[in-house]
Amino acid sequence: MDIIYSGGWNNSLPESIQNSFVYTYADYIKEMVSSGKKAVFITLAKPDGYYDKLLKSACGEIEIINSKTPSPNWSLYDGLFIPGGNPAVLKKSLKNKGFQLNKLKKTALVLGDSAGSYILSSFFYSSPPGEKRGKKIKFLKGFNPQAKVITIAHTNNPFYCNQTLISKVEDFARKKGLYVLKLAENEQKVLFNGKFIKVNLDQLFLKH
Repeated sequence: MDIIYSGGWNNSLPESIQNSFVYTYADYIKEMVSSGKKAVFITLAKPDGYYDKLLKSACGEIEIINSKTPSPNWSLYDGLFIPGGNPAVLKKSLKNKGFQLNKLKKTALVLGDSAGSYILSSFFYSSPPGEKRGKKIKFLKGFNPQAKVITIAHTNNPFYCNQTLISKVEDFARKKGLYVLKLAENEQKVLFNGKFIKVNLDQLFLKH
């Protein structure tokens, strides 16, 4: 299984949206589906319908799991793509639908963006954006304890990341023995042989 950690995008910048994983991975996702594989977007971090127009614009008719979707058979999917939003809500919603990494295909490709990358880490933080970012913070367990990582996304966007947040996450990471993965917006990395490396899309999708 390959797990990609992605740093989110900036909704106020059209070029950031165009450079988001939704568009940069779109051709690969469509090729995956056209070859008979099963791909899905999991939009539980946002209200139902929030991402639908964007996803259909980039990827065409694509399966979406939202709050109204019955608990799926997680072992059917070859590609799972999890956009951002509220990480605590995302974790609770996925847990209620029976999501666990060990239920997925061993050959699955999993991508988490922003909140999606948080819940695919060993631990993640819940903290309000803006001026209170990092001042009020809660740490929660993610779905991937064996990775020994906690992710900070949007590192180049002061609305979502500041030094207070980074310092508190780094302090927490030291206590728990975690690696702090810092990702700028539109940046993706994959865990390979114990190290986080830049994603080579052609090589990655060739495997899947």
